[in-house]
Amino acid sequence: MGLYILYLSISQPSLQLGLSHNSKAVYQKYLGFFDGNPTNLNPLPPSEAGEAYVEYMGGAAALLERVQRDYGLGKYRRVSQAFTHLVFSEPENIAARQLLASTYEQLAYQAESGPWRNFYLCGALELGSEVSFVLTARIGANFEVLSSMSIDMSFDLFGVRLNGPNARGAIWL
Repeated sequence: MGLYILYLSISQPSLQLGLSHNSKAVYQKYLGFFDGNPTNLNPLPPSEAGEAYVEYMGGAAALLERVQRDYGLGKYRRVSQAFTHLVFSEPENIAARQLLASTYEQLAYQAESGPWRNFYLCGALELGSEVSFVLTARIGANFEVLSSMSIDMSFDLFGVRLNGPNARGAIWL
């Protein structure tokens, strides 16, 4: 019976996050995030990395041409990987954002995992709109929540909401 259950768990695709995602989670739990590649010890922030990749690839126009060709061939993972760098380096490039959003939709159609599909579709939604979907809580917006918080919790809330560089030199009464 035990071997049969093991066989079923190995032979059937995961309906949650997928085999590659689950394997990475197990690896990171026991061995940490580091994959052994020294480059990944201190990577560049996405915007700086994006600028470097786009420059190395011959500029935005050359990258757009190559990516459109790969998109036509159905190589959506390659397109996603390459175009992410362009969108991070040039967030105002509407053509790049639209093609990456379309690529995410294609990847969502192919995804077996529900959470992966949701991430792809949310990414496409964010790229396809001009409005940022970052939701911020308004302080004082919900009296019931604020009145049930302790003083320590209130100061924690204000500490999280406070923009230190903008508050420098401000006079507090």
